[in-house]
Amino acid sequence: MSDELDQLSDDYYDYRLRTAPTWAHMIGEYRYADRFDAIGRAAEEQAAADARELAGRADAIAEDGLDDQQRITRAMVAWEATARADILESRTAEFAANPIFGTQASLGVYMPKLAIPDADVAEAMVGKFESVARYFDDIAERHREGVTSGRTPADFAVRQTVDQLDAWLAKPIQDDPMLTVQDPPGDNTLPGNNLGTIPLPGLSKNVWNATLYYEKAGFSARVAMRARSKYIGEVTNFANERAFKYVKGDQITDAQLGYEFSEGRLDGVSVLFQVNNLTNEPYIAYAVSETRQQDFQQYGRQFLLGINYRL
Repeated sequence: MSDELDQLSDDYYDYRLRTAPTWAHMIGEYRYADRFDAIGRAAEEQAAADARELAGRADAIAEDGLDDQQRITRAMVAWEATARADILESRTAEFAANPIFGTQASLGVYMPKLAIPDADVAEAMVGKFESVARYFDDIAERHREGVTSGRTPADFAVRQTVDQLDAWLAKPIQDDPMLTVQDPPGDNTLPGNNLGTIPLPGLSKNVWNATLYYEKAGFSARVAMRARSKYIGEVTNFANERAFKYVKGDQITDAQLGYEFSEGRLDGVSVLFQVNNLTNEPYIAYAVSETRQQDFQQYGRQFLLGINYRL
């Protein structure tokens, strides 16, 4: 069963890379560098069917004989593959028009970030650029399907998206952001998108760490804090596309208390108590303005207690 689960995990990872080739490229997986994300109806149905098949394989693996980590792997593949199939089968591409995080808004940001480590990947990029054109052809056809079935995006989203595409096509070829291959500017920002000049996704302007530690006569105490200012994160939107999201800055505090006995019956015994995310700091994401909150999650505090014995 372990070998079967390992093969399933490898196949699911390959499925993730194959159905999100641009994301795969960005994390250094170049086997699908010759293609762009597919949004056509046939590709969507195939991706959903493949996800269902992977979920079925996960469900068919008996838990008997699996350790805790293998059970978690089996359950996660089954759950995530099923969730992806559900999303794909809801056909959200039929009304996907997003002037903030849509492909037409973000393409000029992440395309110049794609690494070209060798001649083979450079050659494959030709196919990727050709696939971008097919993507826009396919999304137009999906919108026609949506109109036929009475599923349409908001009027303002359509108008702004079309305006963005028109502005992009009106640019001289030498100013096309997709053809700009260069190192990021020194202030770690990227122009050329509808968000204005933004920081590189994932990077905060200010990041700091601080640790306070005290130890005496077997007693120890430690408080660690790490903080970062707001930043732009990359997420997967409802159309199964990579998109940008503003993320509010946070400050995470961890605390730890310990005591080591050095005499008597408990000589060699040490006790450690630890609390992670002491203040239960939330994850908050928003669109453009912090008043337009999109996501609020609290992961809770984590309490750990450990006892060690040293001979």
